[in-house]
Amino acid sequence: MNQLYLNNNLIASPVVNSTFSGLSKLEYLFLQGNLIPSIEGGAFASATGLVYLDAQGNKIAAIDPITFNGFSKLNQLYLNSNLIASPITNQTFSGLPKLEYLFLQGNLIPSLEGNAFTSATGLLYIDLQGNKIA
Repeated sequence: MNQLYLNNNLIASPVVNSTFSGLSKLEYLFLQGNLIPSIEGGAFASATGLVYLDAQGNKIAAIDPITFNGFSKLNQLYLNSNLIASPITNQTFSGLPKLEYLFLQGNLIPSLEGNAFTSATGLLYIDLQGNKIA
């Protein structure tokens, strides 16, 4: 299976290490419109082929610096319209060498480190509108 659609359900549990185990061929994951409160670091460790992750419109409150480690192929990441209230540091997206499109609009992000995106060298587009960045 290379695509999994779980959008617009009532998933209210955190995404943990075992959630997507055995899905090494998964490329597209749609989790938008649920009630997911968090994504644990290493939660997608077995989904090494993931190129597209859409987790917009959930209740995710923070991004752990190791959440996206090992996503060597991830190209598009949608985390908009969540409750992310943690600062973006230079380690937040450091495990995403192929990331080109990053959507973070409509969260509660308070600040960006000066070098927040230097490790994501392939970024073409970042949307941060509608946050609390000072």
